[in-house]
Amino acid sequence: MTSSPAISFYTTVLRPGQELAKTHATLAAAAGEFPYAHVVSVAEKFETLPEFIPGRPPNLKLVSAPKSSISEGFNIAIRACSAPLIMVANAGDRILDATPLVKVLQSQPRADFAYGDILLNGKRVGGRPSPLSPWSLYLHGMGFCHGACATRRDFHDRYGYYDPAFRISMDFAVFMSAVARGAVMAKVPDLISDIEAPRNSSQRLERTLDNYRVIRRHLPRSMALPIAAKWLLASWLGELARK
Repeated sequence: MTSSPAISFYTTVLRPGQELAKTHATLAAAAGEFPYAHVVSVAEKFETLPEFIPGRPPNLKLVSAPKSSISEGFNIAIRACSAPLIMVANAGDRILDATPLVKVLQSQPRADFAYGDILLNGKRVGGRPSPLSPWSLYLHGMGFCHGACATRRDFHDRYGYYDPAFRISMDFAVFMSAVARGAVMAKVPDLISDIEAPRNSSQRLERTLDNYRVIRRHLPRSMALPIAAKWLLASWLGELARK
């Protein structure tokens, strides 16, 4: 008899492809000793999934979500998860080790979510130490990567699901709201995921505008505008430094 999963990884894609296959292939090693499930929601060409994930393993759940946006696809996948813990597995990312997140959430029943460090372009990027204050998120953004974070299954019931109003910053909106409402977090010192690099140069302004709209839900315009200008400048300077 198959053990009940300790963690459900969830993925949403516009259509199946090699990036989904790559991410799915990492999950067995990432879960380590813990049984896991993988839930995948697909907006288009659902029938082509067997080309990329053949054999339909018993711990794989496929959900057809026609015409869904990224946020809607995430929400559909989350509601299909059955494990007590859930973690996003974005197509194209490689989850290296989710076990530290599972262990800390199992050992700290008050913690709502846990996060760790990532690899980005081969360089380790650390999440900021917890607890993160709402003001830390206002000024600096999330402080951790969504792709290296696990939550409890009821996290979104309590703190909110992904909002389709945000095309880029839907994760920031969720965690900003959760932290503002007192969500308890745990930082692990471990490397969790190898993240596909974002296309900053083409989306810098759009990302800043989306982040601005998130913090405008919490701060007046007179405070949010200078913060957004700082983000835009920091993003531009960061890109220059990487060249």
